[in-house]
Amino acid sequence: MAKKKSIKKETTQITFTEFDEKKYIITELRNIKLTIIGAAIGFVLSFCSFALTFLHPIAGAVVGGLGIALFKPMLSLAKVDTSKIEKKNYAGMFASYFFTWLAVWVILLNPPISDFAHPMMNDLTPQSQELSANYVDSSIYVKALILDNSGIKSVNIEVFDEKHPEGISVEQEKIKVAGSVYTANIFSTIDGLGIPEEVKNGNGTYKVSYRIIVQDTAGKNSEKVGEITVYPCKPPSIIAIQPPSGGIVRNDPIMFTVFENAGILKVYYTIDGEEMDGVKCNRERAPQYTCEISPKNWAKGQHNIVIIVIDMGGNECRSELLNYTRT
Repeated sequence: MAKKKSIKKETTQITFTEFDEKKYIITELRNIKLTIIGAAIGFVLSFCSFALTFLHPIAGAVVGGLGIALFKPMLSLAKVDTSKIEKKNYAGMFASYFFTWLAVWVILLNPPISDFAHPMMNDLTPQSQELSANYVDSSIYVKALILDNSGIKSVNIEVFDEKHPEGISVEQEKIKVAGSVYTANIFSTIDGLGIPEEVKNGNGTYKVSYRIIVQDTAGKNSEKVGEITVYPCKPPSIIAIQPPSGGIVRNDPIMFTVFENAGILKVYYTIDGEEMDGVKCNRERAPQYTCEISPKNWAKGQHNIVIIVIDMGGNECRSELLNYTRT
């Protein structure tokens, strides 16, 4: 009869290292000191950066980088044992320093304390514009989006042409303001500036230059210059519609060409009397645009279509009534 093997149970004894409370407190206090010293260096140097920014903005940023060199001297002054400081502790100190320096510096650079930023200006003036039918009160204008953190003190618009190379200013009260957008209709607001008779009669073009000067309440200026080409009042024209009226359509687009000298404001169409957007147009070359209408979402059956084009002068062109069958 075989003997049973005796199984000896093995036990593993787990021992825990004794928690050194004193060492833990000393380490944490040292880390707190590093954080406070880093923030203190950042706070002091932010004022140094602010002062040097008056000389050059880069000088203020350089001071922020040089502040790292003050870490060890300041730690020695605070009687911190640097031999026991690990890299991760220095990383925490740097983060405390950098974000304190940056935050205070940015606060000092902005209102109400100071303003080093120039006004931001986005010129919205179309470079090609067309006379409206009533050319005396024409649609030719200068337009700009102007923003500033301390506030706008003044906006000056000057216009130049061959007869007035020295420039003519738009009167302040005649500049229209809508939110942050400033607009001046230059021919109805400036005395002495007029459109040549040949352009009024539909011949040639007329070029006029302009300058927009913005000053904020801190005395900072921004300037934009541009040139407008004024075209005679002439409605756009629609040609070369393919497939022609009476055709059958399904997924392929209806293509057509638009001729417009100054620019297209809007192109749309009506289908059975209902206005529809979604016309795609590409400017091939001045003054030609290639446009397309997709019939993919039309209901099956016959439809009556009218194409409408409005140019930048407000002149409108409508196609004849077009008939298509969607299969």
